[in-house]
Amino acid sequence: MFRSQLFYLLSNIGSEIKARLEKGVSVSDTSFLTDAFLWVEWHHQNGRLDDQEYEIYHKLIALFKPIIPTPDLLVILQPDSIDHLKEGIKKRGRSEEQVFTEDDNQELAHQVEITKSLIESIPRDWGIKVLPLTVNPLEIFDRETNKVNYSYIYDIREALGLLGHLLHPSPQETATEMMRILSKPGLSKAIILHSKSMFSGKTTAECLLADMVGYDKVLAFQPKAALRNSETGFEDQEKHLISRSGLKIKAVTIEDNSLKSIISFIRDNNNDSKKQPYIFIDDVMLFLAQKDNPQEAIDALEELRKMGFHVIADGIDYTFQEEPFTFMHNLLGKVKKEQKEAEGEKRNPNWYQIETHTRCRWCNKHARGTRLYRINEHGQQQIMPYGYDFRQPGSLLYEPVCCEEHNTCTDQPVGFKKSPLPTETKKFY
Repeated sequence: MFRSQLFYLLSNIGSEIKARLEKGVSVSDTSFLTDAFLWVEWHHQNGRLDDQEYEIYHKLIALFKPIIPTPDLLVILQPDSIDHLKEGIKKRGRSEEQVFTEDDNQELAHQVEITKSLIESIPRDWGIKVLPLTVNPLEIFDRETNKVNYSYIYDIREALGLLGHLLHPSPQETATEMMRILSKPGLSKAIILHSKSMFSGKTTAECLLADMVGYDKVLAFQPKAALRNSETGFEDQEKHLISRSGLKIKAVTIEDNSLKSIISFIRDNNNDSKKQPYIFIDDVMLFLAQKDNPQEAIDALEELRKMGFHVIADGIDYTFQEEPFTFMHNLLGKVKKEQKEAEGEKRNPNWYQIETHTRCRWCNKHARGTRLYRINEHGQQQIMPYGYDFRQPGSLLYEPVCCEEHNTCTDQPVGFKKSPLPTETKKFY
């Protein structure tokens, strides 16, 4: 047993060194960490390795530690139940594993307990980031599609900071497109930057645009209604537009959630459109003072534009019920009307729109809405019903979903039909 474990350890260390040297990036379903801290620990506790062998083994690890490539992320899978784990082993059908499925066999439970201890010990002792995932062993792999359940891939992407790869266009491409529009000859421009779901990179794109034009040339605003609990702190949110990528712009929070108050602020402070020609308005759909008067929202943005400012307003097209979000569809209707008029007059339009996209949290399809949910006392996702008021206090979470296999809410009215965007196209990525 001791010689076998040494062989597995050295083989894995050699493979990881080779992969790092040859490929630079690698993904593996096993690791020297698996051998050293799960299997060897299990064998030692069960008496298959004596204390002297166990000590020699770990001295060898300490000797190699300075040259062992460590992963950026170690994913530790934990079964949601021992019964599911046993059932999965039975279905796999390997004869040598069937002993673990016997009713009185406690070895799997023992391994699970050792695995749980690694969630704390590996980051502490090795400085390696660990992502624990509780999975149903019967559902983690879809044999019909021959693919791993996508939700687990999403969790791993998120832990590695790779969700930005799901955005289309990328925030950099969006910022570049906005710069192209703003550079066109003619009067000041209004750009409606919008998406059907949250998490599509709109604020990140605005931060990148601010970097292109100069932060000192930007006036940024947000409604008080948009502020939410965050790790960044409420005070920081009040003073900045903060993207989920960590970028931020200094901003003014409008307490009464009225677009007309932005106009008043600019006049009261004598802001000059020649010195600060760019106005960014975050979460424009939450300027709730105009929610029942869409024309007033359009007029406010148009007045800012006519004052000589380029206006970039971002927002989400649909509520979690898949209803039009306040006046967002009206703003897009203004874009469509303005561009049609400009075409007839053979001039550049004054209003534009850019739609950004991301992927469904659960299936990787095009996201067409945002799910609102909370985690209940059993640790399970509880999706909010259609009639829920999202402005109620409480700890709520959001995620992008496809609105096909995965819905944004429960209890939608019978016969409900989602209103298409005025600028809707059939082109998806």
